[in-house]
Amino acid sequence: IINLEKYSDEYIKYIELGIKMATPFIRENQSPNRQYFSDSDEERDLCELVALKLEHYVHKKDYVEAGKAYRQLTEEIGRSDCTRYYHARDRFYNKMLVGMYDEYPELMFFDDISNESFKVITENVELVVNNEIILQNEAGLTFKFKILNATEDTCLIAPIIPLFGEGKRILMKPVEDSDGLYLKSYYGF
Repeated sequence: IINLEKYSDEYIKYIELGIKMATPFIRENQSPNRQYFSDSDEERDLCELVALKLEHYVHKKDYVEAGKAYRQLTEEIGRSDCTRYYHARDRFYNKMLVGMYDEYPELMFFDDISNESFKVITENVELVVNNEIILQNEAGLTFKFKILNATEDTCLIAPIIPLFGEGKRILMKPVEDSDGLYLKSYYGF
C-alpha cells in the first residue's frame, strides 16, 4: 500500500481489502470482557486502515463515504480502546468541514466553537432525545443539531452535516438565562 499513489482507486481498493481481511480475525480474538485498557497491534492496525480510508474519502471530497468511514472508525476505536485514533479522526473531520465551506458556507459555524455559548433559537424546544434544535453562535451564525442524550445537567448533541449525516458529538451544559436557553460547550470542539 505504501508504494501506491495515496489517493488512487487502487490504493483505496487495497485499504478496503485490508479492512475486510483484518476484521474477522480481530473479532475472533477480541475479549468481550476486557479487564484492561489496552489495545492489540492488530486492533491498532485496523484503526490505522480505517483512518486511511477516512483520509482518502475526505481528500476525494466524497462526503457520503467519509461519513461511513468516520462512523466505522469511531466504532473501531470504541471497540478496541485505540483512543489515539480519535486525534486522526477529528483532524480529518475538521479538514472535511473546511473543505465543504465553498458548497456549504453554513459550516463556518464550526470555525471556533470551543468554550462558546450557543443560544437555542428553536421555538418551544424540549431537550429530549431525537429532537432537532437550531443553535446560534455569538457571531449570529446558526446550525441544526440533533439531541442524542439529555439530562438536567448535560446535553449530548451532534450537528447534521450535509451529505455526511450526524457529525462529531459535542457535550453541552444547558443554561437558562433571562434571554432564553443556552448550551455551553463543556470541552470545546
